[in-house]
Amino acid sequence: MAGSSQTWWRRASCFADPAAEIRFALLFSCFVAPDPSVPPFLPVLPSHLAVNTLKGLPAQGSHHNRRWRKQLPRPAIPQRVMLWTCIASLLWPARCAACNAFVPEGRAFCEACDLTVLPIGRACPTCAMPLDRGGACRGCRQRPLPFAAAHAALAYGAATTSALLRWKHGGHRHIAPVLAAYFAPLLALAVEQGADLACPVPLHPSRLRRRGFNQALDLLRSAQRRSRPCDLAISCDALERTVDTPALGHEPPRRRREIVAGAFAVRCPESVAGKHVLVVDDVMTTGATLAECARVLLQAGARAVSVAALARTV
Repeated sequence: MAGSSQTWWRRASCFADPAAEIRFALLFSCFVAPDPSVPPFLPVLPSHLAVNTLKGLPAQGSHHNRRWRKQLPRPAIPQRVMLWTCIASLLWPARCAACNAFVPEGRAFCEACDLTVLPIGRACPTCAMPLDRGGACRGCRQRPLPFAAAHAALAYGAATTSALLRWKHGGHRHIAPVLAAYFAPLLALAVEQGADLACPVPLHPSRLRRRGFNQALDLLRSAQRRSRPCDLAISCDALERTVDTPALGHEPPRRRREIVAGAFAVRCPESVAGKHVLVVDDVMTTGATLAECARVLLQAGARAVSVAALARTV
């Protein structure tokens, strides 16, 4: 059966993407009787495939399957985990976070959407507003914010906006790990600057019940998994939202500050006392929400407060 399956495979091997070919071979091997001469983790792969690429070794396509066991070490990833990963990628292929088009594995956006994703480079260290020069912006010099530093990964707009709306209001939580790739460097930077506790901006319990998840917490956990090892603890209950504030929408900065004033409280002051706290949110617009969170954290005894957001309005 193994010989006939390999013959069938050579006839049907017409994939343009070698990675897709390998995934399909692993899936097909589940329905074929195993050959004892073939390693158990790659039963019926054809010899012309760059199988050693999967293991990070030089290609040796001329070798027969019988020699693979002697040449290749056992995989570090368990066979069961690898198999289910391949099945999942076949059944649920990667899609663009903004327009839902098919994309290669590991890509967050398609080529068209990726052209509109604008990373934030040089920015004001206090409010993360993009600047052409160093130092604080004019707004921060006139009205200093209560947090020590602010970081943002992307400019809010175009594909970034579409991805955030699909994630927050469309319930597509699988977008969080994809976008966390942009946010993870900011988490590492905050740790280098002394942050030792991270708090997501909390939702009011009624809004949390309606939405079903806190997008800031999803972003923070996904970024932490990408930044391992990461010595930054996450506290989900240090901050709480005591007022169900309306959507800020297109409110002006002064009105935003009035709406969020007194909307947050520190539930466990002892958990933030003497610590450098990083407050995380998905979008930073005027900084009013993050500033209110920083104010109550400093009143509760936090040593310093920094903020970080995935996107920043510019």
